Amino acid sequence: MNAQTAVPVLNRGEGPAAAAFAPDRWHECGDASAGTALMLHSLGLDGRAFAALWRALPKGWRLISYDQLGHGAAAGATNFTFADCVADALRALDLAPGPVHVLGHSMGGAVAACAAASAPGKVASLTLVATPTTGMPVFVERGQAALDGGMDAVVAPTLARWFGPDGSAGNADAIAYARSALHAMAPAGFAAAWRALASFGGYADLAAALPPTLCVAGALDLSTPPPALQAICDALRAGQGLPGAGEAARVETIAGHGHMLPLTAPEALARLLAAHWSRCGGNEAPR
Repeated sequence: MNAQTAVPVLNRGEGPAAAAFAPDRWHECGDASAGTALMLHSLGLDGRAFAALWRALPKGWRLISYDQLGHGAAAGATNFTFADCVADALRALDLAPGPVHVLGHSMGGAVAACAAASAPGKVASLTLVATPTTGMPVFVERGQAALDGGMDAVVAPTLARWFGPDGSAGNADAIAYARSALHAMAPAGFAAAWRALASFGGYADLAAALPPTLCVAGALDLSTPPPALQAICDALRAGQGLPGAGEAARVETIAGHGHMLPLTAPEALARLLAAHWSRCGGNEAPR
């Protein structure tokens, strides 16, 4: 898998997406004959992070991602809040014909959940991949490390959390892409993103407004291990008055993989997504 391989991109520099997002921030492919999905990448990556996943999904889906504030083509943004990130996601939802299946990876999951709760009639389903349960003080410390020592000071420890200290939870292409995406960030943007995530208040107050939610964990994840995703699922069920089995949320774990599931386990994640979207109203198109 090479996450840097070009993905077909539409609306770059033209159309409504270009009006709401700088042209190079917006990534899109597919014809929407099966439905539309919006994907929000993790802190430290960019919209290209879903290239391998897009190739693994069934044909017929309109697939959209964009570079979040501080990342990729938006790396110049260095003073933003979590609310700004959610506002970006809501703008992206406005550009997509509903209902939209929304996926968020890591920080992207927290942003996606808040956006979905703010647009309940627009979102058909939510998928949270390797997403934290809530903001934590350590997140601010991770950002401060970049302000103190530059990106060189944070890239190695970040990659170790994502792929394991020896890289065994990744592969060469995924690690190379992640390293390049991190180095493309400004220290101030990296710090702003961590401060934003630190302010996330968790899922209890969002649960009642969220659609059916799939929580996906990597069995080897050092950042958001399977019990964290189970805790999110439990909070969503409780918040919707379904402390038992319920349909509010469910958890799946992908064996043998860590935090970067869209990069390292695209086929397994694609199978889970196709089934989830089908249960929630998406129609699979044949390959």
